[in-house]
Amino acid sequence: MATPAIDAFGSEYLKDKYLRGAIAGDMVSAIAVTEPDAGSDVFAIKTKAVKNGDHYIINGSKTYITMVPRLTF
Repeated sequence: MATPAIDAFGSEYLKDKYLRGAIAGDMVSAIAVTEPDAGSDVFAIKTKAVKNGDHYIINGSKTYITMVPRLTF
């Protein structure tokens, strides 16, 4: 789920840095949904970012994800 977002919205720098490795199989990508009630359902996310002049105001709840095991190949 992470690489399509980088492909669609990422800068050329991000695409070069992360997509090349993912496509070659040298890198693993992941996405983490961090809202307490969303689980893995990204459509259940309630956080909103509203543009306010030259910046955004973000409202919502987040839960930090820790202790994710490191994958080794």
